[in-house]
Amino acid sequence: MPRKSGGVSRHNKLVRDGIPARILRGGEISRCKTLAAREKKYYLVAKLVEEAKEAQEAFSRKNTKKDFLLEIADAVEVIDELLRMHKVSWNKLRAMQTRKRRLAGGFKGGTFLVSTRRP
Repeated sequence: MPRKSGGVSRHNKLVRDGIPARILRGGEISRCKTLAAREKKYYLVAKLVEEAKEAQEAFSRKNTKKDFLLEIADAVEVIDELLRMHKVSWNKLRAMQTRKRRLAGGFKGGTFLVSTRRP
């Protein structure tokens, strides 16, 4: 949530490249900077968490399927850029996903871990 001070809303977050132009068309002025690679990776991961929370909120509010999918699309956009920056293809990611699924399973069964204890 933006923090207001003296008429200025502070966001301090990574946004899509087209957002400053949209802000300008809306009659506001934005101040932006270009992040160095290390900073960009950090904020991309923070953005991934933000998008996951927004997807959860869209689901919880019982918004339309389209709203939910738009939030998931934002998360995928972030993942695309992280993969590009790390020079990893979607095929490589899918191969890792398949290996992990073989080791620990997927999420189709809906297994919900309630607790564990030592005997």
